[in-house]
Amino acid sequence: MAAMKKSKRLEPVAKLAETRQKEAARLLGECRGLLLKHEERLIELIGYRKQYTENFYEVGHAGTSAQKISDYKAFLARLNDGIEQQKQRIKLVRQELEQKKRDWIAVRGKAQAVSKVVDNHVHREKYHEARKEQNEMDEQAQQLIRAKAQDSSAD
Repeated sequence: MAAMKKSKRLEPVAKLAETRQKEAARLLGECRGLLLKHEERLIELIGYRKQYTENFYEVGHAGTSAQKISDYKAFLARLNDGIEQQKQRIKLVRQELEQKKRDWIAVRGKAQAVSKVVDNHVHREKYHEARKEQNEMDEQAQQLIRAKAQDSSAD
């Protein structure tokens, strides 16, 4: 039984590296989606604050109770706190995204290196196989020449 070629023995390693790269890319994509979701939520909160502030000034100019003004201010304060919390979430998700990007780049580099090693072995194996075939054909040609030479000398 012939020994398994090195390129074939390395295939599981290459497949594992590719699987890890795909998983890292999936996690990176999920993190990007999460960042987008948080940024959209921040935009909504800022828009809501703008609308609420405009309503507050309109109601204030029309005359309103001190209690209502106090409630508006308390709600705006909570809204501003929510906006700041959302900004903090975005900051953390951006940091996580950068880490996931670094992880993906590292895993991709390893996968590319393994793939290159496998490709080099395949190329080398094909080269050696071609040389072996050429040597066998040369040997067969030499045997034919010798056989013809023996037949000629026997006549």
